[in-house]
This record gives sequence, structure tokens and C-alpha cells, in this order.
Amino acid sequence: TISVSLMMLAATNETLQQTDDLVECFHLFL
Repeated sequence: TISVSLMMLAATNETLQQTDDLVECFHLFL
């Protein structure tokens, strides 16, 4: 259903944002 797709999109978006934060942390160390 549409709601499931939206939930998956939200989860993916959140995961990408977390990955972005990790990348920024790594850049600080590098």
C-alpha cells in the first residue's frame, strides 16, 4: 500500500541522514 511505501521511504531517508552524520564525523577525524 501507499502507507508502507511512505514508511519505507522515511526509514531510508533516516538511514541516509545517519550515514551522512557518520561521514561528517569521519571527516572530522581525517
